[in-house]
Amino acid sequence: MAVASEINPRKPGFYKSSGKPVPPSKGRQPWKKEWGKIWDGTTVYIVDGTYVRDHYDVDFVMGGHGYVYATYIPKNEIWLENMVRSEDDALDLAHEIIEYILMKYKVISGYDPAHGATAQIEGLCRKTIQGLPRPPKEKK
Repeated sequence: MAVASEINPRKPGFYKSSGKPVPPSKGRQPWKKEWGKIWDGTTVYIVDGTYVRDHYDVDFVMGGHGYVYATYIPKNEIWLENMVRSEDDALDLAHEIIEYILMKYKVISGYDPAHGATAQIEGLCRKTIQGLPRPPKEKK
């Protein structure tokens, strides 16, 4: 088996941090469910974060896309971890979409500047949301 440095960067198959090879999953992927598409046809998936960390990248947290995690996320996909079920999901998804668009269309060059700009937008959104009234919780 190849070591991480020998693996084609377009194919999944290793722990980014350790360099250990992991065979890519074949066929059905129950850990990855399509959520929808954004305006340019990019597919958004909800993924099992534990599975991704166990099989692809021990450092994967909350979400990502193919312009940051090109070794295991295809360029036309955005992944959002199924970790939290709240208004954070919308903000995490918005973060990933904005960062993806900035990088894909080269509005900002490189991950660090794109992530920084996106984090500022996300911060403004979070401040705005904090001041809004919360919907009543559903009774069970």
